[in-house]
Amino acid sequence: MKKIIILVLLSFASIVGLFAFSPLPTLWLLQHTLFSVPKDDRPKQYLDQQVMVFKDLVYTSKLPNNSFDFYKANPSVDKQALVIWVHGGGFVGGDKLEVKNYATRLASQGYAVIVLNYQLVPAAKYPEPVMQVAEAVTYIKKSFAPTNHLNMSNIFLAGDLAGAQIALQFLLTQSNPEYSALLKIPNLIDMSDIRGALLYCGPYDLKNMVLQANSTISRFAFHRIGWAYLKDKDWLSNNENRGLIVSEYLNAQLPPIYLTDGNTASFEQQARLLHKQLTQVGIPTSTRFFDQASYLTAHEYQFELETEAAKLALQDTLLFLEKNRLQKKTN
Repeated sequence: MKKIIILVLLSFASIVGLFAFSPLPTLWLLQHTLFSVPKDDRPKQYLDQQVMVFKDLVYTSKLPNNSFDFYKANPSVDKQALVIWVHGGGFVGGDKLEVKNYATRLASQGYAVIVLNYQLVPAAKYPEPVMQVAEAVTYIKKSFAPTNHLNMSNIFLAGDLAGAQIALQFLLTQSNPEYSALLKIPNLIDMSDIRGALLYCGPYDLKNMVLQANSTISRFAFHRIGWAYLKDKDWLSNNENRGLIVSEYLNAQLPPIYLTDGNTASFEQQARLLHKQLTQVGIPTSTRFFDQASYLTAHEYQFELETEAAKLALQDTLLFLEKNRLQKKTN
């Protein structure tokens, strides 16, 4: 009996040690629970709600997982605008598949939609996902758009969860020379061609994501994600990890932005603060936040399209796109 107790204690100590000295066990748990990578059984090409979908196309990148899905707008209602979407998943999981229903809805309203995959943590090192967005935009602009008749003067960047943060970082590299130099991402596109950004349920200050976490478990998990992403256990106190707090690089060259978040177990506080900061630098910003007395909205609520809250967010999204897209000239 004594030997069994000793073995149990040693096993417990080993497990604790693994979680204490490496972020990988925590990431493994997250990738098999909250941020799993779904299996995609869709055919390579199919028709859904009169929307043509082309799956698992490839953009040129130095890194793996460089695929994207293309949702082709119905020609009869073509708005001549392109939405480029970066999926969420806490930097460690998720997949472009999870944006399928939303992308189909947008495409059915006349928008061309591209949903990007990118390398995930722990294989990815900051800021490689942002670099892959830059590589994808370069490929789309030079190779994909001309052959698919996409208007690269009528672009919207979009993202959910981690994808919202990544999309905003890319916009900052294109609008702020200091940030461009910091992340080593050159200017690739004229900011006048980016008509707006759609940001859903994102963390926009990765350090405060840890410091303001509402539970010890969340704080522990967020710290491990940052550790694996930055490859630095002490990343919270390391001043070399500049660029994680996007508010320090906001500027008047950014396009109009739509912000929304749920009010339960999400990053609503960060979204509200970002709204205030964007307003202070003169960026037109539309928002959708919910009073808990009226709606309880969870993280990524916008994808629950049967709910009233998600319907409101989709309505907001379509109004934002219509208001800010470059209108087709008529004779």
